Amino acid sequence: MAIGIFNKTDGIMFKVALNDAAKQYININESDYDVVTISDALYSDIIKTKKWAKLENGSVVEGDVGVNEKFVNAEHLQFDINNRLELIKGWLINNHNKDIYNDVKNYASYLKSLDVSTFSFPMTQTIEEYCEANGVTFFHPLQL
Repeated sequence: MAIGIFNKTDGIMFKVALNDAAKQYININESDYDVVTISDALYSDIIKTKKWAKLENGSVVEGDVGVNEKFVNAEHLQFDINNRLELIKGWLINNHNKDIYNDVKNYASYLKSLDVSTFSFPMTQTIEEYCEANGVTFFHPLQL
């Protein structure tokens, strides 16, 4: 079973992990959060930005992201990529000893190499779906 990590105050999802072993990639003090199991299917949808999850009264509530057009133009896509690269940069600085370090670094290199002017807009795929379709190992921000 996968793991959802939620803010104690508002139940908003903070991080997600495929399993207990993957929690090591997330640098948190677990006692500051509500840590609960979620289905593998929900985990998969969350890391592909297809669903969201929230903790309400001890139960996980989920919903569809609900946007058919994920990116409306090249500037929107580039903005999202730049935000991801900033998060990854911080993660790489603090996690050089993690076994997924090189995979995350390769993902960052892949994102940097994308030429957003070659994409068709509006885009109906998330970045994660695009990576998966192209055989690229990806990391959703909630995983890091």
